[in-house]
Amino acid sequence: MTGGIGGRKKLILCYVPVAVLIAITLLRLVQSYRSNLQIDFLAYLDISRATIKNLNPYDFKNLIYFPWERLQICYPGIAIFFIPFILMGKTAAGIVFFALNSAAAFGLYFLLFKVTGIWNKIDFKKPNRYFFLFWVLGFAYINSQPVLACLRHGQIAIIISLAIFLLLIKIRFAWKILLFAFAAVQKFSMLTLFGPLLFIKGRYALCISAFILFVIFSATPLLFGVDLIKLYGDYIHELSSQVSGGFNSYSQSGYNMLHLNCFKINLFNIILKMLFGFLFLHVMYQEWRKPSFSLNLLLFTFSCSMLLSYHRVYDLSAVNALLAVKFILFVERRQYVHCAIAGGIMLIFLIPQGVFLRICSIIGKLPCSDRIFCLSDYYQGISSLFPLLPLIVMAITVWSWFLYLKAEPDFEFEG
Repeated sequence: MTGGIGGRKKLILCYVPVAVLIAITLLRLVQSYRSNLQIDFLAYLDISRATIKNLNPYDFKNLIYFPWERLQICYPGIAIFFIPFILMGKTAAGIVFFALNSAAAFGLYFLLFKVTGIWNKIDFKKPNRYFFLFWVLGFAYINSQPVLACLRHGQIAIIISLAIFLLLIKIRFAWKILLFAFAAVQKFSMLTLFGPLLFIKGRYALCISAFILFVIFSATPLLFGVDLIKLYGDYIHELSSQVSGGFNSYSQSGYNMLHLNCFKINLFNIILKMLFGFLFLHVMYQEWRKPSFSLNLLLFTFSCSMLLSYHRVYDLSAVNALLAVKFILFVERRQYVHCAIAGGIMLIFLIPQGVFLRICSIIGKLPCSDRIFCLSDYYQGISSLFPLLPLIVMAITVWSWFLYLKAEPDFEFEG
């Protein structure tokens, strides 16, 4: 539908399905809050509380917000940012953080539509195709596994993704430094490839200034009398033990992992990481000192980074938001094959987690699956979970690399 739809009755008919989509989304958000502890947010609180009290955050007896069965591996530098939440109390803090996380999800989606100019093409008085695509894709984005997993776990990946995209628009340089350093302290794995990309594009002052501020944030536990050497030594020890055969490995909790440690023969993991790392180096060579950031470049960078360092499904929120925007731009250019690919990926992410995990379990029980791949033992009563997500992310990365090489840029961030 390309033209406007006149008449009050037709307008009502257009808004009825939108109202249904909004109602379903709000119900799922409420259900997500009521049915989940935001377990990772509780970990942030516990690590932060122990740190500011000069207690060892990697000792069970110093953690009070949840009866943990394993130690948490949050970066200690986050403590200074979670003091306001600690002062609120556990219940109020959970509500506020969930609200902020939800607002960031909506904000990220709106920001991409606004800066790409798609927002200005939406006619709310005479609904056009952009109107319907905005609401339908928004429904698919908010109700996707990445976004809902982030909200349910109380993860901070969406907030970091929003901070990263704000770096790419024209805002004050001081804000860019703060946002970059904040993102690095909260979850530096999200910047595995984006940080180097900023640097080779000539954002030297931003990268250096943000790194200095990152170091300052990391050192803030000194304000509470903490021994930084011991604190970060304990953090590195716990991190390395959990990702190399411990809880945060494919064999124990790989049900929503993305990075390339999913093959039983580690040589395969190494070769694939080297291959995707080479693709990124090639892209960096092409982008040397170019000032702008195309959507294809960002889609490739974020999806590729999911494969090279520790990531879980909630870190894909930025990728899913980019897919929504790309879908509309593919429609405009009548690139229907790419449109189908983008839409198909969003549909996969729209599959409820329980259904998706059962599909993984069925695949995991096929002959030879357990000989080639590391299967996650057990999650939510489902066993033999095949690592389907990293294969999907590999496909997204290859496709986005093809788009980067072959397709003309449809939009470029200039900030």
